[in-house]
Amino acid sequence: MQNMCPDCKKEGLYFDRALSVFHYDGILKELIHDFKYKKATSLAAEFADLTVDFIKEYGVGKDTNIILSIPMHPRRLFKREVNTSDILAKNIAKRLGLKYSAKVLKKIKNTPPQSKLPRSERINNIKYSFSFRKNKEAEIKNKNILLVDDLLTTGSTVNECARLLKGASSGRIEVITLARGDRLP
Repeated sequence: MQNMCPDCKKEGLYFDRALSVFHYDGILKELIHDFKYKKATSLAAEFADLTVDFIKEYGVGKDTNIILSIPMHPRRLFKREVNTSDILAKNIAKRLGLKYSAKVLKKIKNTPPQSKLPRSERINNIKYSFSFRKNKEAEIKNKNILLVDDLLTTGSTVNECARLLKGASSGRIEVITLARGDRLP
């Protein structure tokens, strides 16, 4: 597989493909930071449009049945007030005319932010920190999923969600993120 990072080659991947619209640098880094941490939700529509254009151009999630976002732990959501992955996923689903559900996955462990940890600790930090909401596993059985997040760095978070989804017999899982936070070799 081309353009696969060295860590992904070593670790078991549960998602089928992950793509990012942009690289997390320059002015885009500032805009995404504002969107994510300063509640600049007015950027959501533009980010969703750019992501949908990318999805269409590169054939991402062609057979998608449902769009999911990465959930936040309730304490972190209370502190931040918005889940940018949720906002982005909802906007993408609307533009693509696909089903979106924020009620499938939940974050059950209030883990330290991934961005505060070295790369080597991120996998263990996020392991077993997600679960299904009550009676929601059936909603994804044999369904192809487009999993949306705002930023991909190590891929640990999306991979952990994909592990849970695949364990419940989901179909294909593709990941789309607004930006990628590291460089490929």
